[in-house]
Amino acid sequence: MRTHTPLFVAAVLVPMLLVRPAPLFAQAAPSTGRAELLATDQAASDSVAGQGMAAGLSNLLTDDGILLYSGAPIVRGRGSVARLFSLQRMLDSVHYQWQPLYAEVSADNSFGVTWGVTAVLVGGRNETPPVRIGRYISAWERVGGSWKLAAQVQMGVTGGLPFVLPADLPLTLPALAAEGPFAAFISADNHFSDEAGRTSAAIAFGKYAAPDAVTFGGPALVRGPEGIQQNVASGTPADWKWRPVYAGGSAAGDLGFTVGESVIRAKTTAEAPSYGKYLTIWRRDKDGNVKFVTDGGNGRPAQH
Repeated sequence: MRTHTPLFVAAVLVPMLLVRPAPLFAQAAPSTGRAELLATDQAASDSVAGQGMAAGLSNLLTDDGILLYSGAPIVRGRGSVARLFSLQRMLDSVHYQWQPLYAEVSADNSFGVTWGVTAVLVGGRNETPPVRIGRYISAWERVGGSWKLAAQVQMGVTGGLPFVLPADLPLTLPALAAEGPFAAFISADNHFSDEAGRTSAAIAFGKYAAPDAVTFGGPALVRGPEGIQQNVASGTPADWKWRPVYAGGSAAGDLGFTVGESVIRAKTTAEAPSYGKYLTIWRRDKDGNVKFVTDGGNGRPAQH
């Protein structure tokens, strides 16, 4: 059953929804599958708002679901996610809720993606601390007729909070071979990284973005290959490299995801490399071309 939207979320998210671009509605409305997924994602948000992130999100994951929690390595499996959450005591005073702005489902309705805005309140619900605004991307799989989370990344919502790293989590994972049912997505991700190494991250992002792709440049949505390329180019000059470690998607192979590890090294300063992890959603068109629909990530422990 749906719950009411907490006032701290309504006060922030409603104005953002009023100014969101009209095409976002067009992508979400025509299909029954998309409408169902949007409703599922909103219900997931209500569950997290009511039960807390640890209980609400853990119950939504598939058995081998993947969580990209800021500051942690990539975590796979409901049990591993539960152990991670059990160590983050600060989460007891953190209240999350998100608002989906977009949904897309595969042709066979077996896989889908949602993304949107997250609002976070640190402190009691009756207090008035600042609301932190972030973004999220969720990949969904149908399990027994219901949508379950295959992977999720939250961006810009947990930075600065105390973090405890579980002792049994591997800090890095082996690269994924481009084979099996999701080989097209794995191969595209590898070529994407190779292009960034040959030319630049900005050119690679522009080349591999779908015409309607969206990324998250701070508080603004960045849309389309040209805008995405310009946004990446506006950052500090750096060498980017990444590799996929997990992949999933629809049985038909038209929509899927990769999860991987990245390293960004600044070219013009002596600052330490930035170690990250990412979730990229891919679409394969009728001609076999694979482009990303959306992409986002957060930090992971530094490697030595």
